[in-house]
Amino acid sequence: MFKIKNSVILILILFVCFSFSFCTNKAPQELIALSVGYLPSLAASPLYSAIVKGYFKEEGLNVRIQEIYSGPELVNALQGKAIDIAFGIAPPLVLSRSRGIAIKSICGATIDGAHVREHRLMLPPDSEIKKGIDLKGKKIAVVAEGTSDYFGLLQYLDKNGLSIKDVEIIKTSHPDMIFAIASKSVDAACGIEPFITTGKLLGKIKVFDFYYPDEPTEIGTYLAHEDFLALQPKIAEKFIRAIKKGIQYAQNHEELRKLLPRLEEYGIKFKLTEKVAKEVTIMEFKDSLTEKGIESIMNQLIEFGHLKEPIDVSACIYNPGN
Repeated sequence: MFKIKNSVILILILFVCFSFSFCTNKAPQELIALSVGYLPSLAASPLYSAIVKGYFKEEGLNVRIQEIYSGPELVNALQGKAIDIAFGIAPPLVLSRSRGIAIKSICGATIDGAHVREHRLMLPPDSEIKKGIDLKGKKIAVVAEGTSDYFGLLQYLDKNGLSIKDVEIIKTSHPDMIFAIASKSVDAACGIEPFITTGKLLGKIKVFDFYYPDEPTEIGTYLAHEDFLALQPKIAEKFIRAIKKGIQYAQNHEELRKLLPRLEEYGIKFKLTEKVAKEVTIMEFKDSLTEKGIESIMNQLIEFGHLKEPIDVSACIYNPGN
């Protein structure tokens, strides 16, 4: 009788524990789908890091990425609501604001300058171009007009006594530039990483010169339309938190170099070999653009006639509290 009583008590205890566990365990959280367009380059490393390290999932986000090959195209995709957020560049942000398109930088900034030298002109290995002035009359591959590469080239040409009228611009996506040089379709290309290091290791190109402004320049950033920010502020904040973790991770260049060759395992169409990852030049990553940095971009656009008058640079940056 005593054994039976004890058995009944034990069953009751187990039943209560099981019931308590069942009631307190929450069902798995359904992830919120978020469409993100991006320029496939090393500059998007915080985005890649946030995917691989699971920072988006920690925030309850299911980020679906879409490759788009120029800044202006990204702005168009944001405006047309084809994507929710984009990793893009500063010049189209400034130009879109000047045209009444309500795009803002929500977080992140990539930095290049003479201290990094990530933007470099690529030439065929047997090219006879020795100085900047030798580019006169040459075909130069640029991903598109209105991009940071394009305006960097304008400044480089001006520095060497040339203008855009002295060269022929050939619009070429960054991944296609190595082939364009190897096939002699162009005489030079405005290259970025990892395509510079890839082409060099393959023996298809040689590095010529750094074509970007010498001073530190804020280039890449994460963008969103004001409509999305107004309708989905909590989702925007989740994305921002995850990207900031990705930035912190990417700032450790040695850890980032180990991660880069594994990106394809996570559905990221950005293939790097271990050798390229080991030698590639990595930009600086910061949490956000600054008004001073945007003003510098704005002044470049005014100088080269792509912007008629100054804009309110503070309107380019998302401030959730305002």
